[in-house]
Amino acid sequence: MTIERLMNYSHIQADIAAIRVQLQDLERPISSPNGKTDGGSGSTPGNPTERAAFRRMELEDDLQEYLDLLEKEAKEINDWLRTLGNVEVEAIIRWHFLNGKTWAETSGIMYKNLSKDHCRKVFYRFRDENMDLFGPI
Repeated sequence: MTIERLMNYSHIQADIAAIRVQLQDLERPISSPNGKTDGGSGSTPGNPTERAAFRRMELEDDLQEYLDLLEKEAKEINDWLRTLGNVEVEAIIRWHFLNGKTWAETSGIMYKNLSKDHCRKVFYRFRDENMDLFGPI
Protein backbone atom coordinates (compact mmCIF):
# COMPACT_ATOMS: atom_id res chain seq x y z
CA MET A 1 0.00 0.00 0.00
CA THR A 2 1.48 3.32 -0.98
CA ILE A 3 1.14 6.58 0.93
CA GLU A 4 -0.48 8.06 -2.19
CA ARG A 5 -3.26 5.46 -2.10
CA LEU A 6 -3.84 6.15 1.58
CA MET A 7 -3.94 9.90 0.98
CA ASN A 8 -6.40 9.38 -1.86
CA TYR A 9 -8.91 7.59 0.40
CA SER A 10 -10.79 10.71 1.54
CA HIS A 11 -11.15 11.77 -2.11
CA ILE A 12 -12.49 8.33 -2.98
CA GLN A 13 -15.10 8.65 -0.22
CA ALA A 14 -16.12 12.12 -1.45
CA ASP A 15 -16.41 10.84 -5.01
CA ILE A 16 -18.54 7.89 -3.86
CA ALA A 17 -20.90 10.27 -2.06
CA ALA A 18 -21.14 12.55 -5.11
CA ILE A 19 -21.88 9.65 -7.46
CA ARG A 20 -24.60 8.34 -5.14
CA VAL A 21 -26.26 11.76 -5.21
CA GLN A 22 -25.97 11.87 -8.99
CA LEU A 23 -27.52 8.41 -9.27
CA GLN A 24 -30.40 9.50 -7.03
CA ASP A 25 -30.94 12.54 -9.25
CA LEU A 26 -31.18 10.25 -12.27
CA GLU A 27 -34.10 8.43 -10.64
CA ARG A 28 -36.27 11.52 -11.01
CA PRO A 29 -38.79 11.08 -13.82
CA ILE A 30 -38.00 12.83 -17.07
CA SER A 31 -40.59 14.81 -18.93
CA SER A 32 -41.14 14.95 -22.65
CA PRO A 33 -39.40 17.81 -24.40
CA ASN A 34 -41.57 20.60 -25.75
CA GLY A 35 -41.99 21.05 -29.46
CA LYS A 36 -42.67 18.77 -32.34
CA THR A 37 -39.13 18.14 -33.52
CA ASP A 38 -36.47 16.05 -31.95
CA GLY A 39 -33.58 18.17 -33.14
CA GLY A 40 -32.43 15.47 -35.53
CA SER A 41 -31.76 15.89 -39.20
CA GLY A 42 -33.99 14.83 -42.06
CA SER A 43 -37.59 13.85 -41.84
CA THR A 44 -37.12 10.66 -39.82
CA PRO A 45 -39.54 10.62 -36.93
CA GLY A 46 -38.03 10.08 -33.53
CA ASN A 47 -38.93 9.65 -29.94
CA PRO A 48 -36.95 12.22 -27.94
CA THR A 49 -38.21 10.89 -24.61
CA GLU A 50 -37.02 7.40 -25.47
CA ARG A 51 -33.60 8.71 -26.55
CA ALA A 52 -33.30 10.77 -23.36
CA ALA A 53 -34.22 7.74 -21.26
CA PHE A 54 -31.66 5.63 -23.10
CA ARG A 55 -28.93 8.24 -22.51
CA ARG A 56 -29.85 8.34 -18.83
CA MET A 57 -29.66 4.55 -18.58
CA GLU A 58 -26.23 4.58 -20.23
CA LEU A 59 -25.04 7.29 -17.82
CA GLU A 60 -26.47 5.38 -14.87
CA ASP A 61 -24.64 2.21 -15.96
CA ASP A 62 -21.36 4.14 -16.35
CA LEU A 63 -21.75 5.81 -12.96
CA GLN A 64 -22.61 2.52 -11.27
CA GLU A 65 -19.56 0.85 -12.82
CA TYR A 66 -17.31 3.67 -11.58
CA LEU A 67 -18.97 3.58 -8.15
CA ASP A 68 -18.26 -0.15 -7.89
CA LEU A 69 -14.61 0.50 -8.78
CA LEU A 70 -14.27 3.21 -6.12
CA GLU A 71 -15.96 1.07 -3.47
CA LYS A 72 -13.59 -1.78 -4.32
CA GLU A 73 -10.58 0.53 -3.89
CA ALA A 74 -11.89 1.79 -0.52
CA LYS A 75 -12.47 -1.80 0.63
CA GLU A 76 -8.94 -2.80 -0.40
CA ILE A 77 -7.51 0.05 1.68
CA ASN A 78 -9.62 -0.90 4.72
CA ASP A 79 -8.78 -4.59 4.33
CA TRP A 80 -5.07 -3.77 4.12
CA LEU A 81 -5.33 -1.59 7.21
CA ARG A 82 -6.69 -4.50 9.25
CA THR A 83 -3.64 -6.62 8.34
CA LEU A 84 -1.12 -4.31 10.04
CA GLY A 85 -1.41 -5.97 13.43
CA ASN A 86 -0.74 -2.68 15.24
CA VAL A 87 -3.87 -0.94 16.50
CA GLU A 88 -1.99 2.25 17.33
CA VAL A 89 -0.65 2.64 13.80
CA GLU A 90 -4.01 1.62 12.32
CA ALA A 91 -5.67 4.45 14.26
CA ILE A 92 -2.97 6.93 13.21
CA ILE A 93 -3.42 5.96 9.55
CA ARG A 94 -7.20 6.14 9.86
CA TRP A 95 -7.15 9.60 11.47
CA HIS A 96 -4.40 11.12 9.36
CA PHE A 97 -4.74 9.59 5.91
CA LEU A 98 -8.30 8.29 5.75
CA ASN A 99 -10.00 11.10 7.68
CA GLY A 100 -7.69 13.83 6.39
CA LYS A 101 -6.50 15.19 9.74
CA THR A 102 -3.17 16.98 10.02
CA TRP A 103 -0.36 15.35 11.98
CA ALA A 104 -0.97 17.85 14.81
CA GLU A 105 -4.72 17.06 14.89
CA THR A 106 -4.04 13.33 14.78
CA SER A 107 -1.50 13.61 17.58
CA GLY A 108 -3.98 15.62 19.66
CA ILE A 109 -6.66 12.95 19.17
CA MET A 110 -4.33 10.03 19.81
CA TYR A 111 -2.01 11.29 22.55
CA LYS A 112 -3.56 14.46 24.00
CA ASN A 113 -0.46 15.98 25.68
CA LEU A 114 2.41 14.65 23.57
CA SER A 115 4.06 16.69 20.84
CA LYS A 116 2.36 17.21 17.51
CA ASP A 117 5.14 15.23 15.84
CA HIS A 118 4.77 12.14 18.01
CA CYS A 119 2.23 10.28 15.90
CA ARG A 120 4.05 11.21 12.69
CA LYS A 121 7.22 9.69 14.15
CA VAL A 122 5.34 6.57 15.29
CA PHE A 123 3.89 6.12 11.81
CA TYR A 124 7.16 6.62 9.91
CA ARG A 125 9.07 4.41 12.34
CA PHE A 126 6.50 1.66 11.77
CA ARG A 127 6.63 2.20 8.00
CA ASP A 128 10.42 2.07 7.95
CA GLU A 129 10.38 -1.19 9.95
CA ASN A 130 7.68 -2.70 7.70
CA MET A 131 8.57 -1.51 4.20
CA ASP A 132 7.10 -4.67 2.69
CA LEU A 133 3.62 -3.43 3.73
CA PHE A 134 3.94 -0.01 2.13
CA GLY A 135 5.60 -0.50 -1.22
CA PRO A 136 8.00 1.99 -2.80
CA ILE A 137 8.44 5.42 -1.28
